[in-house]
Amino acid sequence: MFLKFNLGEIPVVNFVGRVKYKRPWVHFERVSSEHIMFLIEDGDLYIEEEGVRYHLKEGDCLILESGKYHIGYKAATCDYYFIHFESNTLERVQEDDSAMDYLILNNKTVVFHDELPYSAHNIYIPKYISIKDSNVLYKLKNCFKSAVDNYYGSEDNYPVVCSSRLVEMLIIISRYIINEKKISYSKNISKTFFTAQELKKFLDTNSYRNITKELIEDKFDLNYDYLNRLLKKYYGFSIQQYSQMKKIEKAKEILMNNDIKMSVVGYLVGIDSPYYFSKLFKKHVGMSPMEYYKEVRLK
Repeated sequence: MFLKFNLGEIPVVNFVGRVKYKRPWVHFERVSSEHIMFLIEDGDLYIEEEGVRYHLKEGDCLILESGKYHIGYKAATCDYYFIHFESNTLERVQEDDSAMDYLILNNKTVVFHDELPYSAHNIYIPKYISIKDSNVLYKLKNCFKSAVDNYYGSEDNYPVVCSSRLVEMLIIISRYIINEKKISYSKNISKTFFTAQELKKFLDTNSYRNITKELIEDKFDLNYDYLNRLLKKYYGFSIQQYSQMKKIEKAKEILMNNDIKMSVVGYLVGIDSPYYFSKLFKKHVGMSPMEYYKEVRLK
């Protein structure tokens, strides 16, 4: 679940702090008129919102939404930061995972001298996230500490500082998500490309064999249709098309360098039927195997 926040808004922070429950404690029941963001420093926090249960641990961040019922469902010791705020633009994004990935990875960011106002830009934040990067977690904690210090220090314009820290935290989380998705996408692309590359190599070096669906699946321990899609995605050919192309290339090499019966050539490239071999050869080369032989050997 993701939330969208518009960068043209300065949210109103009403309360910010840090609590340390050294004895097991259950979060109280309520329907808040504000959004509430938690960041866990240590321990466990068990909280349920609208029937969805969250078990928060160190490094976990959760945003409870305004107007939704929440309650603690288990006692535990916990040390956490919290911030209560009002926002006119924070809302749920009703998109599936693939659409959400596209939104996040292709979201236009604010730049200096941008012709568009800040209000033309949104960021996307997960409702619940576990921060695994220690540097990101350090930045979030520092923002919370600064907001807490300003809230209780009550220096000039401290509500604005608290609001600014909140926006900074949301941007930090947004950046973290973008980076994680880019890494995941890069790894996935690398893995699938490597698989397609290995499949291509296998077809290159086995042009003499009868390449069957079962042979491919047994070799790669992957579904044939999936492998077929990968090869077509990266090289533009299906497995059958590429295998046939390599067999014909090998057949042309044999005919060019050997005096051999036409019926044997097909067998040497894994095609048992002389008729099918001749038909396939003519389809790819534009002439029969015998015509090609005469063209390259009997000039």
